[in-house]
Amino acid sequence: MVKSPRSLASIVENQVHRWEARRPTGAPASVGHRPVITVSREYGARGALVAQRVAERLGFEVWDKALVHEIAKDSQTTARVVETLDEHRRNTFADVLSNFMRGKSLTSADYLARLARTVHTIAGHGAAVIVGRGAQHLLGDHDALVVRVVAPLADRIAGIMERRRLDKKAAAHEMKSVEDDRSGFVKQTYGVDIADPTNYDIVVNLGRLSIDQAADAIAAVYRARFGG
Repeated sequence: MVKSPRSLASIVENQVHRWEARRPTGAPASVGHRPVITVSREYGARGALVAQRVAERLGFEVWDKALVHEIAKDSQTTARVVETLDEHRRNTFADVLSNFMRGKSLTSADYLARLARTVHTIAGHGAAVIVGRGAQHLLGDHDALVVRVVAPLADRIAGIMERRRLDKKAAAHEMKSVEDDRSGFVKQTYGVDIADPTNYDIVVNLGRLSIDQAADAIAAVYRARFGG
């Protein structure tokens, strides 16, 4: 189900209120912090559903591409979201942002800066699964579990045909178009190959695992690495 702009804005507003309500009052920023999980996925591999199942297992919130973009596209919303972080995390992020933006074109700089602020704010609060937008490349040395979800080509096309009610040719065309957009964004923005497995901590193949098995595996790796 595609979220409307109004529902996206409402979700973001509610989350900001929750963050503001539990804003730290002087406690060290690292106390009780639960690092985020980032999920990159092949189109049609059902990575968003895997992300949702992982979040359910760990008690995390899910931030999908649409929600992250909803914040990053508006400077006032981005600023308000960043203000929910404690001062230590905001100061740390300022240094990271300066390094990330070095050499970026002026045409994309504003959006990328807001995108980076958004992702770092979510990571600063922790206990979240961030889907898409190449989030892991924005986090630098931030602790995070970096995940890639893949599936065989035939399975992805069949799934797109069923979910989108398309014939095989149209499904294959849509898949290629979305994949090209995603890989192009990551390559242009971060200078890396989205499909390179060495960029990830764990790659799960839904041609060999069910959605629940993949979610269990990711949650197990997270607990082994970060506890909880």
